[in-house]
Amino acid sequence: MGDTILHQQYATNSDQSKLDQALDELAATNRSEAGLSVARRIELTGQCLRCLSQVAREWVDLACEAKRIPRESTTCAEEVLAGPVSVARFLQVLLLSLKSIQSEGQPRLPGSSKAKSGEQIRVPVFPTSGIYDSLVFYGLSAEAWLREDIGAETLFDLTHLEPTENSALPLTLVLGAGNVSAIPATDVLTKILQDGERVLLKMNPVNDYLKTVFERSFTPLIDAGLLRIVSGDAEVGAYLVAHPAIDRIHITGSTRTHDAIVWGSDPEECRARKASNQPQLEIPVTSELGNVSPWIIVPGRYSEKQLQFQAENIAASIVNNASFNCLATKVIVTAADWPDRDRFLTMIEQKLQHIPRRYAYYPGAPERWQRFAGSEPDDRQYLP
Repeated sequence: MGDTILHQQYATNSDQSKLDQALDELAATNRSEAGLSVARRIELTGQCLRCLSQVAREWVDLACEAKRIPRESTTCAEEVLAGPVSVARFLQVLLLSLKSIQSEGQPRLPGSSKAKSGEQIRVPVFPTSGIYDSLVFYGLSAEAWLREDIGAETLFDLTHLEPTENSALPLTLVLGAGNVSAIPATDVLTKILQDGERVLLKMNPVNDYLKTVFERSFTPLIDAGLLRIVSGDAEVGAYLVAHPAIDRIHITGSTRTHDAIVWGSDPEECRARKASNQPQLEIPVTSELGNVSPWIIVPGRYSEKQLQFQAENIAASIVNNASFNCLATKVIVTAADWPDRDRFLTMIEQKLQHIPRRYAYYPGAPERWQRFAGSEPDDRQYLP
């Protein structure tokens, strides 16, 4: 939904009938299904992997066309990785975890959990075992630091993965991202295959061209009555957000859209609700929102090769996806007295000057650039 604010807008009657039909079909699944077993999740995950492989090339072609990336350009690799490859990796990792849960009672970790007496548990979660993470992401690792009240005996609580007679399938509205195509796809897969929910995905108007690709990629979930995908603008989003059939909402977008949904679109109402902690929605809302991402340089003595390597990394993080990633580097933080500060910043500028401009495909980009720069861009379609 991008930067769109949900004012008092309403979907047309024809829109409403299509949306209500999708919601009715998802409701029918909740009446006929009693949760998703681990075995069923494994089956659906494998089926989605096979369907994805059949549409991956078309997925990339559509994204490159929409973002005006020449098909022979190496920049197409961005759409490969940020689209079908990321989704395929997600499904592969999920499949490994589910099979491990089925055979061993818990997912297989890439290492042992660590905790000293009285300290929180640190769980290694990356690189993932069983695929090529260790090779592709050589030298990188990640841990999850758990709350101090979580002990080793409650590290894995997987009871929700095996349904009971009274198990329900909550209905989640996913308001899809418009910038990175893998985000709405993995949001859907997480909600259904991990959390055991039904999903109504509203495509973002920016990448609605992928709707048919998503439908073919996730045909097994649609056939199982667990997923429906709809299109629409802010009016459709407003109608769905307020619909009584929705149990939960997941948003990817701007803080303005989030606040309009949770606290209200009227500025005074929004401030009052925040102050009293009274959201206008009484259902759970989760969010992944845009921000100003910093890249912090720890001062030290680095070789020329190390400085050049990191300058390339920072430049790539700025221009990737035309800088429309929610984690694109927007601020570079350096120590004022670092001897290599000016030289390093000059390296970054030189890297950026040699990278061709990207098409500014996201709505409102020229206006935001002008507000920040204080002047009209020389090319509103291909911004500096």
